[in-house]
Amino acid sequence: YSDVVKILKQRWAGLQISHFPVQVQGVQAVPTLLQALQLINNDYAKKLDVVIVTRGGGSMEDLQAFNDEQVVRAIFALQVPSIAAIGHERDITLSELAADVRASTPSNAAELAVPDKRDVMYQLQTLVQQQERNLQQLYHIAQQRVSDAVVTLDNQVSRYTTTVHNLQQRFGMQLVRWQTEVTLRQQDVEHAVTLLQSYNPKQVLQRGYSMTTLANGTVVT
Repeated sequence: YSDVVKILKQRWAGLQISHFPVQVQGVQAVPTLLQALQLINNDYAKKLDVVIVTRGGGSMEDLQAFNDEQVVRAIFALQVPSIAAIGHERDITLSELAADVRASTPSNAAELAVPDKRDVMYQLQTLVQQQERNLQQLYHIAQQRVSDAVVTLDNQVSRYTTTVHNLQQRFGMQLVRWQTEVTLRQQDVEHAVTLLQSYNPKQVLQRGYSMTTLANGTVVT
């Protein structure tokens, strides 16, 4: 138990460890094992992440409680993932075969139960670095797209500016032609008005006139 707790705390600090003490050999081994497994299933199934069923080494006679059919069935019926490590690596019991995972030793069971925080930190650091590289790549891609868009926009603005300038020049030249034509037409109109006014009878009469007649009153033409 001490070795398991020590390794658990070394690999991942801050764990909440529930200890269910049982007899691991002798007459009371099977009843206490069944009682503990039933208690776990009834009261702790939703509170635990994993159950480690373990004991230290001993002779095959000492491990017989973990070959008991009731114990094996109780371990198989656990509603919580289970790791079994009974005795040494060379020792194999039916309880270990019924568990979800068999560990070679109690210390190995602790290693299988929780990850090593150093490995997790390394994985997190790797993921963070990968995300940073991905973000930098996305940033460079976005930066390149913005640069390309700015160049395209500058080219379009330059073309539009040139087009507007050309239109302004053409409009200015056309406006000069229109003004010249209007001036000429205005001069023609003014000349026609002057000429028309010179032929106006009233205009002639305003200069004064006389009529010459013969003695008999005949108008001399």
